[in-house]
Amino acid sequence: MSRRVVDILNTMPEHSRFLRGLRAWVGFKQASIAYDRPKREKGKSGYNLLKIGQFSVYCLLAFSNMPLYICFVFGIVALFCGKVFDAMELFSIGILGKYVVRISDEVNQRPLYLIKEKINL
Repeated sequence: MSRRVVDILNTMPEHSRFLRGLRAWVGFKQASIAYDRPKREKGKSGYNLLKIGQFSVYCLLAFSNMPLYICFVFGIVALFCGKVFDAMELFSIGILGKYVVRISDEVNQRPLYLIKEKINL
């Protein structure tokens, strides 16, 4: 990572950082480097299937509103299927979720934009 990217990431006030997501969020050019990783010589990985699953859920919730939209859509579908009570519950959860997302965005305090370069200032 370049020094500029590291400096921008260090200014982010978030406590629970999903670095892979934040790295993509700052919007600088990225490149991948292919390499062959040697087999682990000693010890065992600390990541079991449960931890990988928890990390995946955290990643999904940290940078995506999709679970809330899915709940909202299921509510609409249930409404058309005639399950009014289920539809109202899912629809309400979807609406409440939108408010939670807005609160989360404010709490994260990510900058609205990043300045790529200052010219003649």
